[in-house]
Amino acid sequence: MDIFSYYDLVEVYDSDLIKVDMRYPKLGMDNAIDKCYLKKEVYERLKIAATYLPDGYTLVILDGYRPIELQKELFDKYSIIIEKKFHLENYSELDKNNFINKFVSIPDKDNPPAHTTGGAVDVTIMYNGEYLDLGCNFDEFCDKTYTNYYKDYKDLKSISIHNNRMILYNSMIKAGFTNLDSEYWHYDYGDKNWADITGNDLLYAEIIKL
Repeated sequence: MDIFSYYDLVEVYDSDLIKVDMRYPKLGMDNAIDKCYLKKEVYERLKIAATYLPDGYTLVILDGYRPIELQKELFDKYSIIIEKKFHLENYSELDKNNFINKFVSIPDKDNPPAHTTGGAVDVTIMYNGEYLDLGCNFDEFCDKTYTNYYKDYKDLKSISIHNNRMILYNSMIKAGFTNLDSEYWHYDYGDKNWADITGNDLLYAEIIKL
């Protein structure tokens, strides 16, 4: 049995419905992989989500399965940035880690981060081949990353950004995903985040080692 069938994992390629634009190789992460892998059921639901987008819109994958080595690298690098940006220096270690965990999961093998199970996917959308304005960048650590940050703003730009996020959100939710509310781009199916939100049994609880 090969590694893909053992983990029920598939490689995702560009198609008419979905584009792949893996970001961590572009961000220079040492342990990044340039191929996109997901649980088979996650990929099937992602294809369904893409069909819910309006004409001219395309779903784009920014990250999928993540090796535990990459998760460790991200946590080590990003936790320093987050601590400084949000002034967490005087927080207790527990409170600090809980805050950081909103943006990057602790690489705990006993409590596998969602991306290391193949159940989490980071996505955005294009319209007619151009990336839409979703308010802030992928992995930008600020309040603007929260999915509903622009919900109550009344200026035209904020309304447009919120509408763009809701086009993405609604298509993903209709396909059975849940959203990590602190990251507009992060969606889950079958992993611990999904199970916590839906009340369903956890489906993917194992770190995948390729």
